[in-house]
Amino acid sequence: MNLQYSNERDLAADCPQCRKNSLILVTATIGSQSKDFLGCKRCKFSISVDEYKEMLLSR
Repeated sequence: MNLQYSNERDLAADCPQCRKNSLILVTATIGSQSKDFLGCKRCKFSISVDEYKEMLLSR
């Protein structure tokens, strides 16, 4: 599994768990498939981008 982190200056949003502006985009590549996650640099919270979109739209 290969993880690629976005540039730390490109913060995505506030973390829903610790409420700090520290979510970064993480792309996990397994074989030929890749999946995007948002990960918090402070509290280590992690959520897939698709789940995060659903969470935002359900509010």
